[in-house]
Amino acid sequence: MKIKNIKPKQERFYNPILDSDGKFRSTIRFLPSIDGDDFPWISLFYYSFYGPTGILYEENSLVNIKKKDPVSEYNQKLLSTNGKIAKDVVKKQKMKLAYYSNIYVIDDSTNPNNNGKVFIFKYGRTVFRKIVDQMYPEIEKDMEVNIFDLQEGCNFNYYIEDIDGCHEYDRSNFGPVEPLEIDADIMSQAYSLSEIKSLDRFKSYDELKAQLNLVLGD
Repeated sequence: MKIKNIKPKQERFYNPILDSDGKFRSTIRFLPSIDGDDFPWISLFYYSFYGPTGILYEENSLVNIKKKDPVSEYNQKLLSTNGKIAKDVVKKQKMKLAYYSNIYVIDDSTNPNNNGKVFIFKYGRTVFRKIVDQMYPEIEKDMEVNIFDLQEGCNFNYYIEDIDGCHEYDRSNFGPVEPLEIDADIMSQAYSLSEIKSLDRFKSYDELKAQLNLVLGD
């Protein structure tokens, strides 16, 4: 299947905008995998934290491609001191896990211009757990639903609430099973997820080390 990466890199990703009340709602549909991708999602380890300089460090970890990572090494060095302050620092800058999927936006409450478009959707453990629960329910009477199927899948009601500066996603939920009637050209606009994890998408160790030193003020 031909992939049309017609948008600039920063515009490929879905960017929810919270309203004045610190809330966001949209209805989206997870899309199936395209040719060249093994699964309709990928996962990436990354770091996101502010250093003592107030500068944000936000980078994908080199452990994704089985290489040494400067933040991981720095955290290990701190832990070797076995001090409470060091442990607190490491806790704040520990590695995180993000997931990526192609989505089709059905209804975006704050940005209607996104409606009818395909984006790469970055999400965390809360949303991923909801996907797993829908596809592999623990209760036998519940029906398994392949949420990535266009005909036998279901829409996802995506809710974000800003609570004390933290984004909460617990109210997000899947609707009933229903087919998604879209133009055949929509799937040709989906993006290669495996490309996100290709080697040339990662900065070198030296580049990440220099960025870490800047954030730490070293």
